Amino acid sequence: MPFIVVVVVVAVAGVTAACGSSQPPQQRAQSYIRDMSHDINTVQVSVQSVQAGLLLIQKGAVSNDALDQFAELAQQAHDSINAVRQDFATDDTSGNLGNAEVELFTAANDLKNTMGTVVTLTGDPNPANVAHFTSQYQNAVGEWDDGVKTVWSIAGESKPPTL
Repeated sequence: MPFIVVVVVVAVAGVTAACGSSQPPQQRAQSYIRDMSHDINTVQVSVQSVQAGLLLIQKGAVSNDALDQFAELAQQAHDSINAVRQDFATDDTSGNLGNAEVELFTAANDLKNTMGTVVTLTGDPNPANVAHFTSQYQNAVGEWDDGVKTVWSIAGESKPPTL
């Protein structure tokens, strides 16, 4: 009798493990979207708030107080993205979905760094700092958009949260 129980336990464990690892890419992508929705939203809101602030600053002269408040906003965006960026690095790094997940982790890290550059930029808005920010920002946004488009495509979902 104990032999039968061991065989059943081993068989159930094997089936459970096989189901988790052999989940179709579409279902894995849908699970990733569901599991990461809060973190994805955090990145999106953080970056978009800084984007809005940058547009206001580019439109004209702003007071020192407004510039200080914008620096605080950029620092908050940096800290918010920093708090969730590690979540994007999952254990599954195989195939197109795994590559997209790695790309999202890299993009979140680069976006965090970009928010730090914005803080520096508010203290010293010289042309070299602006050029560094622009290049860094465009690369990070491109990585993010490519990653989310890939995950959403694999999941069969529309309207990926691009920046």
